[in-house]
Amino acid sequence: MFDAAAWATASSRLKSDALLRERGIPAPAYFPGGSEPYIVKPDRGGFGLGIWVTDDYCEVGGAVNAGFVTQEELSGDVWSVAVTGTPGGYTAHPAARLTFDDGRHRTDAVCQPAPEAELLAKTAIDAAEAVGVHGVLEVEAIFDGGVWKVIDLNARLPMLTGDALLAAHGVNLLTELIRVYEG
Repeated sequence: MFDAAAWATASSRLKSDALLRERGIPAPAYFPGGSEPYIVKPDRGGFGLGIWVTDDYCEVGGAVNAGFVTQEELSGDVWSVAVTGTPGGYTAHPAARLTFDDGRHRTDAVCQPAPEAELLAKTAIDAAEAVGVHGVLEVEAIFDGGVWKVIDLNARLPMLTGDALLAAHGVNLLTELIRVYEG
């Protein structure tokens, strides 16, 4: 129940961000666009490791040259949507609002009504179609300027979002994956 091709794309921020741009899926503005401060993310890594925020133009330029993804930092709640299925047949499950500690590590996820929930579901499915995942894709996004902007993709079972879906809606992502692979 692991899609190695989707993992190879989603685990590289450079690859996944290029794919989002190519497909016209909204994301935070990339340096030098947008406004300060900028969030700087390494190509690979998880759980917020190696990510920092800066308003130093030279530091951001150096990070770009070193292969980091640099985008304007958006304010607002971060939402997670688990998408299951295969190309042409995805299901976006209810959204969960994520909370973080000061170190940018996820600490909790709570399923609750997201603003513009249908648009968030469409954006998440568009991202899954772009990646071409067979299984599950977690899409993290922030509602900004009337659109959902994708800030991260994970081609794996989302731990906190999965727990929130099970608790709030009775959705077991493992059961959903079995349906995908049996289907």
